[in-house]
Amino acid sequence: MQSPWTLPLVGLGMLLWLSILGAVFLVLWKVHLLRFPGGEIGGFIDSPSGFISGFCAFLVAVPTGLLSANLIAWLIPPIRRSLNLVADFRKSQRDLLRVVRWVSAPALIVGVLAALSGL
Repeated sequence: MQSPWTLPLVGLGMLLWLSILGAVFLVLWKVHLLRFPGGEIGGFIDSPSGFISGFCAFLVAVPTGLLSANLIAWLIPPIRRSLNLVADFRKSQRDLLRVVRWVSAPALIVGVLAALSGL
């Protein structure tokens, strides 16, 4: 049985995912500008280091956006009760935190290194 809150939660997750993706990519762009001042974002996006930074930003944004959407949903009692009937909140958050720890953290490090490199 699916909760009626599933679809709005997916929309919220996608909105947060895209917001975090843009924010992380802009931070990586600013890191790139520290090493290469006066660069243009078009040249960065077309370069291998820009591609790697963008992919790493994606790996950071997806689990972080989903984790954030779950936390926001948990703060609203009717949604929390409805979703607890479908899935275990603590287990899903624990699993997402594990993904953030083992995928997003190393991806952010690789993204910063790629932004600093002149590939």
